[in-house]
Amino acid sequence: MGRFTMEAKIMEEVTVFLDILEQEDRHSGFDVHNHLTVSVSAIISSLIFGKHFTHDDPYFVRLLDCLYRLSKVVTPDASNFIPGISLLPNSNFRRFKTYYNEVKTDFFEKEIAEHTARLDTENPRDFIDVYLTKMIELRKAGKHTTFSEEQLLVLVSDIFGAGSETTTTTLKWAFLYMIRHPDKQSKVQEELDRVIGRSRLPCLNDQASLLYTQATLFEVFRRSSVVPLGVFHAAVKETTLAGYRIPEGAIIGPNLWGIHHDPALWQNPNEFQPERFLDSDGNLMKPDTLLPFSAGLRTCIGELLARQEAFLFFASVLQRFNLVPPEGGPVPEDSGLLSIVLASKPYKMRAIVR
Repeated sequence: MGRFTMEAKIMEEVTVFLDILEQEDRHSGFDVHNHLTVSVSAIISSLIFGKHFTHDDPYFVRLLDCLYRLSKVVTPDASNFIPGISLLPNSNFRRFKTYYNEVKTDFFEKEIAEHTARLDTENPRDFIDVYLTKMIELRKAGKHTTFSEEQLLVLVSDIFGAGSETTTTTLKWAFLYMIRHPDKQSKVQEELDRVIGRSRLPCLNDQASLLYTQATLFEVFRRSSVVPLGVFHAAVKETTLAGYRIPEGAIIGPNLWGIHHDPALWQNPNEFQPERFLDSDGNLMKPDTLLPFSAGLRTCIGELLARQEAFLFFASVLQRFNLVPPEGGPVPEDSGLLSIVLASKPYKMRAIVR
């Protein structure tokens, strides 16, 4: 995850995405959600399946549609705290099981079966191949292992679902904040022009020189907090925290939204201020209280990849386009809608070639 070898795969999709934006209507505006989802998901597909899907591939489009319906029924609700609610006929949990079984059977199980049938343990091509190769190696050595076909299926589901939805949502927030704060957008563009120019696209090696751009992304991570309660974990044994008894097996979720909007930690936390991540000399600062990828030892496995995707998409789009509202249309709201992530409300934008 996040190795520099992924940069070429990311940039393939960035280039396609830029071309799509350039073809979009310049006046009435458009919703960027579908374009972003396909581009980001195509990167995850190449990592897991070793396949590069085109944006109009029927198989890929159907997979994304299934995942979209699945994401809409994964919401924090009373069933998280009163398990019996999940047994009701119309509960989100029952709808989740229906949609998940469709994705699992029609897509993920088929991909794993195909990989198993044509596996070359000497030349693994993608995540599934590497996992299967390791599983076979451990079993031949007679070692106890949790590696299994069932575990692989869950991992593929988790990486694909979480890896596409979170990055897509983060970038939608990033574009929204640039539309709402054109002065911040101009500062990012001034830095991109000064450091890179417009003769080539940004690359990962540029990050160290694009401090305001990075600070802006930090502020997007903080202000949006797309996974507001992190990923739930369980206490492996009873303990005490801040005077509270935490029993063994208790479900624990870090309140990342609360941390990111605590006025004791952030001055004017509801304002969008990239400058809070720059010191008086303009150097980038990353405080320990910035936790967009959760907290503790079990943070997001895809953090490095997600950071690379966010930087390359964001910097490349702002290098080429000015992001503005539709002509005569409203500026998008900065309040969100909660499902599997905290997403922005649907909005339209224009991308004007600079």
